[in-house]
Amino acid sequence: MADLTLLGANNFRRFTPESLVAIEKRIVAKKACRDPPPAEKPRPQLDLQVFQKLPALYGNPPLELIGEPLEDLDPYYHDHKVKKCFVAHRLW
Repeated sequence: MADLTLLGANNFRRFTPESLVAIEKRIVAKKACRDPPPAEKPRPQLDLQVFQKLPALYGNPPLELIGEPLEDLDPYYHDHKVKKCFVAHRLW
């Protein structure tokens, strides 16, 4: 089951070197886990695809984070290292 947390502007976090270290630690922990894999593989959320408008339930990012690299909002990528960067842009 997906992790359902309250969404809003407080969920936007700047991507930092510490963010990358945390992702790498989750990858190592996932590989070391002895639990059987889930029956259904997790997939990226369709409403968070590239070039899509951010759904309203996520709110607007704080102004100080506009144009900054952010941690991914999709829980699928919390333990994936990918070559992409989420940057919030203000569209007037």
